[in-house]
Amino acid sequence: LLCADYVIDPHHLEAFVSVLDTHPNVSLVTSFEQLIGDLHTVRKLPHLPAIGELDGKLVQRHLLNFGNWVGSPSSVMFRHSDLHVGLFRCDWCWVLDLDMWIRLLAVGNLYVVPRILTHNRIHNQRASSINNRGYAYVNEELMLLQLAFQFPRVYGSHAKIERESLYGRVLHQLIEEGLGRKDLRSLWEMMQI
Repeated sequence: LLCADYVIDPHHLEAFVSVLDTHPNVSLVTSFEQLIGDLHTVRKLPHLPAIGELDGKLVQRHLLNFGNWVGSPSSVMFRHSDLHVGLFRCDWCWVLDLDMWIRLLAVGNLYVVPRILTHNRIHNQRASSINNRGYAYVNEELMLLQLAFQFPRVYGSHAKIERESLYGRVLHQLIEEGLGRKDLRSLWEMMQI
């Protein structure tokens, strides 16, 4: 998948296919990414916690806690045979890739190639710049957490204290986006930790 604002390295596909061919336990491959445009930064450590093959279950937990550091659909490759976990949720706008990566990691590991293989062009006309990400993004994160806690075989199991911590982080974001106390109380009750 190649999004409009991305440029891939000429060896991108070759490098990712090579990983999938030589690492049968890997379901998802990513690499370093460089932002181009006004900013010239490289997504690298500490944003990517490690390189090489990483345990899928551990990465699932890390993604739920720290967000999508794996990357966009343009900066990954996955196995067609693993699509039994489902496709992208087209009714979501902001965390559909994060949800997909977490589900893929239920059936295999992640491999991080320590090379810049994708370039993401940053500019003011990007969909994420034009559309208000705020409440809609946090609301989708909340829906993702609810799915994760409902289906631990797919999204990984989490102790009560972990669930409380994850919900607390999202509720804090909702407060920052202006959600009132009454709405927060009913959301908290709905979550049934």
